[in-house]
Amino acid sequence: MKYDITNLIDIPEFEKLMEEFYNITRIPHALIDIDGNIINAVGSQDLCMKFHRMNPESLKLCKQSDLSIKSRINNKKEYNVYVCQNGLVEAVTPIIIEDKHIGSLIFGQFFFTKPDVDFFKKQASNLGFNVDDYLESLSKVPIISEDKVKSYMQYLTN
Repeated sequence: MKYDITNLIDIPEFEKLMEEFYNITRIPHALIDIDGNIINAVGSQDLCMKFHRMNPESLKLCKQSDLSIKSRINNKKEYNVYVCQNGLVEAVTPIIIEDKHIGSLIFGQFFFTKPDVDFFKKQASNLGFNVDDYLESLSKVPIISEDKVKSYMQYLTN
């Protein structure tokens, strides 16, 4: 049987939970379907939404990262941490119904350590972004410990 996540989850109620979790963690997160479509997102970083997802070249990388989630997960409901193709860290846990992956929760964007500003300056320049505005958005991306990510992801996975 084929499941559609939007038919199985009460999206307005789920949005409330996502907002509350964001208020606790201050880390963006999103619910996506298996095709990489964002169903709901809370607290998304300006770096992603005002820059990466607004530029055709970097948007292509975003979409590739979103679609790569299928290959990063397993049916054991475990989470995976990766660096998206635009340089930000995300964690993902699958939503599995009757052994079928129907969607995923993405936790991020964030960094484990201070980002390589030179990498992002170069990226901004290559993509035609205003470097100062881009770096200002970069400075707002949270840095969190791997232990914190682990505890947040254990919660989301459960």
